[in-house]
This record gives sequence, C-alpha cells and structure tokens, in this order.
Amino acid sequence: MNRYVVNLVGLLFAVLLGCTFQVYAQKKKGTCEYAILVSKAVREDLAWKKLTETLKMNHGGVEFDYNQYPGEVFDKLKQAQPRYVTVVEKAEKITPLFVRMMHAMSRNMSDTPYEDFVWGIITGEQAVDAMRMVTDAQTPKKVDMGWLEACELEKLSGYNGVNWSTGAWKDSWKERMKTPAKHTVAEAVFLQQQCILERLAAWDPKSLGLVLPENEEGCVVDDEAIRILVKKELGKECTGEQIELLKNRDVLVYYGDPKWNIRLKEVLSPFKMTCKKQRLLCTVTFESNGKACDIDEYIFFFPKRLEEPSLLAELREGEELLFDDTFMIIRNVHLEAGEKYSIKFSVEGADSMGIKVMKILQSKSVEF
Repeated sequence: MNRYVVNLVGLLFAVLLGCTFQVYAQKKKGTCEYAILVSKAVREDLAWKKLTETLKMNHGGVEFDYNQYPGEVFDKLKQAQPRYVTVVEKAEKITPLFVRMMHAMSRNMSDTPYEDFVWGIITGEQAVDAMRMVTDAQTPKKVDMGWLEACELEKLSGYNGVNWSTGAWKDSWKERMKTPAKHTVAEAVFLQQQCILERLAAWDPKSLGLVLPENEEGCVVDDEAIRILVKKELGKECTGEQIELLKNRDVLVYYGDPKWNIRLKEVLSPFKMTCKKQRLLCTVTFESNGKACDIDEYIFFFPKRLEEPSLLAELREGEELLFDDTFMIIRNVHLEAGEKYSIKFSVEGADSMGIKVMKILQSKSVEF
C-alpha cells in the first residue's frame, strides 16, 4: 500500500474516532435491516460477486459499495441505520486497521458511546472459502458446551484468520452465550464489545476517542506507550485493567454472517428470562428457578430494536441499569425463591402516564 493511501486511511479512521462524542440529532428509524458492504475488488470478481447476490436473496439486504475501505460509506450507512452489517472482502485486506474502522463506524451511528449494529466479515483465501460462511449461515445450528469451549472466531466456518484480542477478553464473549437468552455467536461478540465500551466510558468517556499507538503491522504497541498517551491526552494514570480494555477496544471481530442463528442447545442457570413486547411496551422478566439467587450482571440483546425506549418505573435499591435501543445491562438483582421480577420500557415515545400505555396494558402480549 502506498504512503498516500495509508495517510488517507489513517485520516479517515481518525475522523471516525474524533466524532465519537459529537451530539447528533434524534436517531432516525432504520431504512434497512441488513446492510452488505462490498469492496471494488469484490464487485469486479465474478466468483466473489456471487456472495453478495446470495446474501441479498437470503436477507433482502441493501448493498453499499466502497473502493478501498468501508469508512467511505459511513454517511450512507448512518442514514440507513442498519441492525446487521456484513462486509464482503478479500482476506488480504482484513488488517487491524480495517477492523478498528468497522468498530469506529458502528459506535458512531448515534450519540451514544456504544456500537449500534451487529457486524461480521465474510472472507477467505478464495471465493469458495468465503461462500462456505454464507452457506453455513443458511441453516440454524444448535451446539453444545464442548463446541463452544473449542470455538475460535478466526476459524469459524473453516476460515483460518487472525484474532487480535488479548488477555482475559480474548474468549470472554463465550460467557454471553451461556445465558438464558441463548445469544448467537454474533450477538455474543457484539455484547462483549458493549461491555468493554461501558467500562471505558465509566472510567473516562474520552478514552473511546483515543487513537492508540501502533506498529508497522497496525497492531497496538506496548503498555508503556499507552500509559504515556493516556497521561498526555487524558491527564491521568491508568491501571493494567484499563490498558487491557484499551487494547481490546477495537480488535474483536466475528467472521461470518451476523444473522447466523447458531446457539447453545441448553443453558444451566439459576433463573429464567423472557422478553415480551405489547405494541409500545417492552417487558423483560426474570424468574428464579426454585431457589433464591443473585444476578451480579446480566447483558441482553433485544431481539428487535426498540425505538426511543424509556424506563417506566424506578429500579429497586442497589440495582443498576444501562440500556439503549439494542441492548441492556442490569446489575445487582436479587430474586427470592419463585420470584418474578419485571423491568418495563415504553417505546416509540409513548407517554408512560397517558392513554397509550393504558391501552397497551390491555392488549395481547407477543413474545419476541
């Protein structure tokens, strides 16, 4: 890659990071559910182009074309507000910078510090290898705990790629599948990213906009360089845990179709969880399985995006809740034996004290 292209890409990535905390207007409703990002190299290769056509047929996806890097279609993607994004790209283009750009794009779709779309990369050494990812995703799959423990994202569907995650965060996405919600692999990766961003935002919101020092291969350099950067840009010291969060902020990547319905067969849990929607009311209910239990932290991906969600009632003492239109994190919930506990959200701007919600409460409940 020539110096001009490197500088241009670096500038594009820096702009994406720099706009993380700009105040945007009220988030618009999405105009497409599933977006397919396609490079010029893929469009001009007939064998690869078949992948995009298959994805369109499978999901009714909308294609967004770029030349060199997906950041080129950021503005169009922000207008569309997709819930799922697939990037179809040849393996040699998948670099740490490429992955960081996708993370930056996802969390700049709105004015929150969190990522807004679930995304994955369809790739391979040859078009036939990439097509395997697409065909695998056409069939729902139930897996056992042994499969999950052995799973490596970079080898999913046979692709032998690279996972740049490090330390304790490398495989912690697997914990997001071991819940009563039985999240898919792509959802689990998405939620793991939200956990990292939530911790960084709580420490210092400006940490989400830091452009970390990297080597010639595009990988983040040693811990001391990060300490120096944090001291210079944020005016504070950082712990080893915060350094690990920064190093893992923009590196986790899911290889495959983000709508692949691949889940655990069974999950052992001291509680059950359901999510039901009654028109403009969403109710998340926790129920203990016969014995009292404590839920220290639970993160959940809403099966459908909630438009303008608002909490309807105060939490119980000691509980913490963070949510946006795609996910929620709740902490410090205690359930007595046999207890059911519900958290209710109004959606689409419904007035919690008005006639709309009163009518909702009488309507038929539909589980997601």
